[in-house]
Amino acid sequence: VKKTNKRSTEMYKRFCSKYETLREIEFYGLGAHTIKSAMWQMHKKNFGTVCNAACECAVNLGEITCSAINNSIKKQIKTKRHGKRSDLVKGNPTVGFVDFFAPKFTPLLQEEYLHETNEQIYERLIHMWGEHKKQFRF
Repeated sequence: VKKTNKRSTEMYKRFCSKYETLREIEFYGLGAHTIKSAMWQMHKKNFGTVCNAACECAVNLGEITCSAINNSIKKQIKTKRHGKRSDLVKGNPTVGFVDFFAPKFTPLLQEEYLHETNEQIYERLIHMWGEHKKQFRF
């Protein structure tokens, strides 16, 4: 039986809260727990068990999301529950926020807002995505 301490549970909850909007954007219709769990596992592997405002994960989204889709597809196939995004089982892509939008605009935001934390840059990126969806610009 795996034991988790209170601090690691709190860190996981903070992480999930931080990336809930990302999960909704990029992985809509997929099992929230499966996606968040896969992202947290990748975070622990690539960035450690602490996720604070300065954490590099906020500006390297591809490193925490890379296994989320694969894990979700495996779980869908295993449980034969395909939900709203059964198209993923057939290999259709995500919306492109992590693969295209974030890599293009994160460096520009970091250059423009030198004194902001990585988390603040991430929040600006999320806001920009909302504007992009409204106006189809950027």
